[in-house]
Amino acid sequence: MSVDLSQVSTADLHRELARRTGVREIVYGPEDNVYICGNDGVIIDDYGPVRVLINAD
Repeated sequence: MSVDLSQVSTADLHRELARRTGVREIVYGPEDNVYICGNDGVIIDDYGPVRVLINAD
């Protein structure tokens, strides 16, 4: 079964995913320096606010 989520806001999608088992949310404030590095190099090197979801599922 396929559901069209194109009309659901990104904020609503984020809130729903953050509630799920296997998903961890990390919240950085405006004063926090955020440095995220992946296998391909630096993804983010900036200041917040940033909300990151880690999906371990």
